[in-house]
Amino acid sequence: MSRTVRLSAFLVPTLALALALPSPVLAKPKAPAKVALVGEVDRSGAVLVTVNGAPITQGMIDTAMTVLPEEVRARVVAEHLEGRLQEQLILQELLWQEAIAVRLADQPAVQTKLALAARDVLASAALEAEAARRSTDAAVKEFYDQHGELFRKDQVRARHILVADEQTARQLLVKLTAGADFATTAKGTSQDPG
Repeated sequence: MSRTVRLSAFLVPTLALALALPSPVLAKPKAPAKVALVGEVDRSGAVLVTVNGAPITQGMIDTAMTVLPEEVRARVVAEHLEGRLQEQLILQELLWQEAIAVRLADQPAVQTKLALAARDVLASAALEAEAARRSTDAAVKEFYDQHGELFRKDQVRARHILVADEQTARQLLVKLTAGADFATTAKGTSQDPG
């Protein structure tokens, strides 16, 4: 079931500008029927709104949520910002339709950017897959077993000199700051038997 979306303060001026442009901003993309368009996404799910005949669906919202960082996803849900995400998809749809209509994907500079973006996405996916493969409980245990010394080493080495009063402590601090040997000073003045 389609419904009308309340547009944000940012989206309304952008759409007004798009409507005023003498270009085919609102034209439907014209492409051969059997050719997949660059940037086309799965539009399955309940239709929320329609933009120039193209549905914005709940499936698109769900997919967009999956690519957000976990903390952003949690904020969107907690603060009920799904409407803003939908507004972003509407604006993105309008701009994507314009890019397709004027054949920006055919420009060499745009093709280079698309190729680099695809490589970046694939490299990130490969890194995530490898991290997931290496992050099993068994792999973590094996690493710990093989490198246990990294986890058993002292992390901090503390030294102290125990004195009877603050005045003596200040005098020793001046002496140590001036370059006196800590071990020698401690042996001669510390009240700590250790």
